[in-house]
Amino acid sequence: GLRSENKAESKPGVILAGSRSCEPQLASDLQKWLLCTHADTQTRSADDKKGADSEPQAWVAYVPTASMYLKEDSSSTRSEGERRRRLWANARKRGRQLEERLGTKVETIDLMRSKDQAELQSQMQGAKAIYVDGGNTFHLLHHIRSSGFDSVCTQMVNDGCIYVGVSAGAIVAGSSIRTAFWKGWDDPLVVDTDWSKEENLRGLNLVPDHAFFPHYDEVEHLGLVRQKREELGERDRLVLLGDHDTFML
Repeated sequence: GLRSENKAESKPGVILAGSRSCEPQLASDLQKWLLCTHADTQTRSADDKKGADSEPQAWVAYVPTASMYLKEDSSSTRSEGERRRRLWANARKRGRQLEERLGTKVETIDLMRSKDQAELQSQMQGAKAIYVDGGNTFHLLHHIRSSGFDSVCTQMVNDGCIYVGVSAGAIVAGSSIRTAFWKGWDDPLVVDTDWSKEENLRGLNLVPDHAFFPHYDEVEHLGLVRQKREELGERDRLVLLGDHDTFML
């Protein structure tokens, strides 16, 4: 296993965290890189004689989809529609909280609500960072595929957008999401996907040949990790992210 914290001074393409406990540091780092990005763009705009104020404010696309599923064991007496509306309201509240912490505009984008890839691409166009929050990894990856987010996100990151992934958002950034099975926290049956097929376990591969295990606690998980490590491909490096650990690339 490998625990990694990259303190690189150059702008990262990917920032991953073991849990929301890292959010103050994530927000600080992201704020710094967004300010740098905006300053660079303003300089280019001025050089192009378009005026330094012509570039819109840097903004962040917040993706809460990992937590947007209905729990089967819920004791709620509310209708399915009402429960979904409450999930969306809570997600938008999280987006506003993130906006306050970052000091920059945040748009909440649920992959379940985008009708197709073209609509999603339009919604995300111009974002300087994509912040993918935690929840159920299987639910998240299913909708990453069905919405076309995998293609949109990969292209945006290749073009200089920063990907921030927390917990489940960190797992899907790697080459495989197999680690999501190990602790048994995430129910794979929340979506209709055959997880026995290797191709369905492929992550976004934003960090090639790496797999991520968030919420790592050495006392609780060292034996589990040693037992399960061989399930990953020989080329995959396993990154163990404790609740206060971050990884940058």
